[in-house]
Amino acid sequence: DVFDEKGPGAHLADRTRTSLANAYGRWLGFLARTAPNGLDEALGERVTRERVMAFAQHLAQTNIATSVAGLLRSLRAVLRLMAADQDWAWLLTTAKRIEARAERRSKRHRLRTSDELFALGVRLMQEGEATVEGSGHVTKDAALTYRDGLIIALLAVAPMRRQNLAGLTLGQNLQRVSGIWTVMLKASETKNRR
Repeated sequence: DVFDEKGPGAHLADRTRTSLANAYGRWLGFLARTAPNGLDEALGERVTRERVMAFAQHLAQTNIATSVAGLLRSLRAVLRLMAADQDWAWLLTTAKRIEARAERRSKRHRLRTSDELFALGVRLMQEGEATVEGSGHVTKDAALTYRDGLIIALLAVAPMRRQNLAGLTLGQNLQRVSGIWTVMLKASETKNRR
């Protein structure tokens, strides 16, 4: 297997392996529906420009162009692991062409500053506390509002990956030192290994 502990993809991070495996699975699923005999062909014969273009057109029915291009890049990455001796540059060229034609949608109007996000987080925590004080007991809605506010405020001042955020544990990753809460992540828990 490409992604087992001795395969060529063993050095990849778990999330990357999962992402690449999903991309290849989507390709195989498409192939099984549109050209089932292709599954019996050798890898170089199975992955043709015509089939990849049909796959891209199929993906474009439910995905934006940048997502289609990203999936083709992932497919190329898997193929490079499975058949490093073959030239898959044409697949990258295809992905780049799709990306170049993609309609750019500006997200600038949706961007918020860290200060705005921190203020929103604090406001939500205050709303959750006020609900508890008003009713005299902790409701699920109050707890969720407080939790959401805490997450937003925390990420505004200490951005981290979802996996790291979800794994925060009091006394381990989240420690109080001299009255100040500190987030401590091991190098092995971060993307850049720092």
